[in-house]
Parts: sequence; structure tokens; C-alpha cells
Amino acid sequence: MNVIIPSFNAFDVLRLTLVALNNQTLQRDKYAIIVVDDSSSSSPPKNVVNDVDIWVSMPRHGGPSVCRNKALSIAPESYATCFLGQDTVPKPDFLENHLNAISEKTLCASLGGIYFPDKYIEESPFMDWLEQQSYQFDYPNIASAGPKWFHAYTSNLMVPNKAISQEPFDWETFPYLFEDVDFGFQLAQRGVEIVYTHSSSVLHYHRRTLSEFIKRQYLAGMAAYRFYKKYNGVVDGDIFAVKSILSSYLPALRDCLNFNQIQQIEKSKFIDSKMKYNLISAYDKLLRHQYAKGVIHERKQD
Repeated sequence: MNVIIPSFNAFDVLRLTLVALNNQTLQRDKYAIIVVDDSSSSSPPKNVVNDVDIWVSMPRHGGPSVCRNKALSIAPESYATCFLGQDTVPKPDFLENHLNAISEKTLCASLGGIYFPDKYIEESPFMDWLEQQSYQFDYPNIASAGPKWFHAYTSNLMVPNKAISQEPFDWETFPYLFEDVDFGFQLAQRGVEIVYTHSSSVLHYHRRTLSEFIKRQYLAGMAAYRFYKKYNGVVDGDIFAVKSILSSYLPALRDCLNFNQIQQIEKSKFIDSKMKYNLISAYDKLLRHQYAKGVIHERKQD
């Protein structure tokens, strides 16, 4: 089995991930760790490089899709590939549980959980809210209804190699965001079922701020339109709300808190029920609005 990790400018947290990977209950000779550094601005520490089986340095920054394709092209022959994020730290039985999940079915991929550390949640009202939403990871719905093809999160996903095509990640269309959605759709086309393996969960060491996530949602809207354009007429329904947005739907920000008001409330030591309601409403409206703006922007580029 191979574990593939794209990396960019995060050697400290990558080190935590690699330490955890090198201390799995699965025998160490049963898996190879492959890290593809996406032209980081500094050289990796020796103790990071020494913790992997194959280290690749890309000559120029290209995004996670390019890195995963590169890793797949040089990976040793194996039964399965585990896609993992550089900042997603696994538990000791992580790989063993993933393997057990995919071996029980003839052709399936195993999706593990991705959760923020408790201390991140406790120190940020936004992250406390984000953990319960589907803007980044849709685990509230996955836990109750099971994963769908668009839940193929490559921050924690194991796939049998016979289900992976050559260069499966469309780096030209999706250099960043929706590359895993596109990959999940490819898997579905091949009849691959995704099962949820909660016991293979990881902790996501990535603090999120509202200002950062607003930018992310704009880019997500752009990527969603590209996905819609690529598969128009093939993917049923309006899963990513692109058709709705293109039909003149843009979430209104009327009566919504502005960014400065949000920051003031977030800094408050005590947040009462009314303040919390206003925050939740503001977070949701702002992120939906930015997503819609991204869709419309990308549509205008055609």
C-alpha cells in the first residue's frame, strides 16, 4: 500500500503527520510513504525527509492535483493508495482500519473522518460553527446517511489501485478545490462505492479564520462552475447549486452583520444566545454569497 501526501510550506505540521504514520499498528514494511513537495519556499528539514520512503520536489508550484498524479506515476506497485493531507494527523490504527474496510467489499473506497482538534474549536466561534456545517467537510450528513461520490475527500481516503485511472486528477481544470469531487465522480463511473470508516479519523491541524474562508468560498464557487461545465448533462440534479445561482440567485446580505461587527462579537468573552444567532446567520450568508459570486465570476470568463 502507498500513502500519498502533497505538501506545501507546512513542514512543522507535516512532521506530526509523518511521526503518526511511522507509528501505525500495521507493519511498517506493508506501506510506503510518498511526499511530493509542491515547490515550498524553503528546504525541508532532514528529519522530515528521513521519515518518508520517497520524497519528490516539484520544480514549480502546481497544486495538489499535480502532486498526486506525480506520486501515483512513481509509486511502487501495490494493492491500494491512501490519500492524506499534510496537516491531517492519523491515529495508530488508521491504516489498518482503512485496509479492513476496503477488503470487506469487492470494489469500494474507504473515507475516514476529518475533525479539527478540540482546542481549535474552543478558541474560535467560527471554527465551532464550521465543524458542524458542510462548507468544507459534510460529516454531519455522512454520519447519518453515508457518503456519496462527492464526499471523496482526499485528505483521508483509501482507494484500491484497480479503481484509479492513469493521472486521475484533472490539474488543468481543478488545480485547487473540487479536484477530489472530480475524482469521486470518476470512481462512481467505475462503480466504486465509498464507505465511511469512522475508526480511521484524523485530526486536521489547520486553523480556519472567517476572512480566509471567505476567499476559499469564492474559489470554491469558481471550481463548482468548472465542474458544472465539464459534466453538464452528465451529473444529475443541481448538487452544487450552480444552476440556481446562474438563474439570478445571489444570497442577499440584507440585515447581515458586517465583518467588523462579526470580529467584535467573536472577541467577546461572553456570547449570549442572540449574539450567537446573529453570528451563525452572518457566517452562513457571507459564505453562500461569496460562493455565488465565484460561480458568477467564472461564468463571465466563458
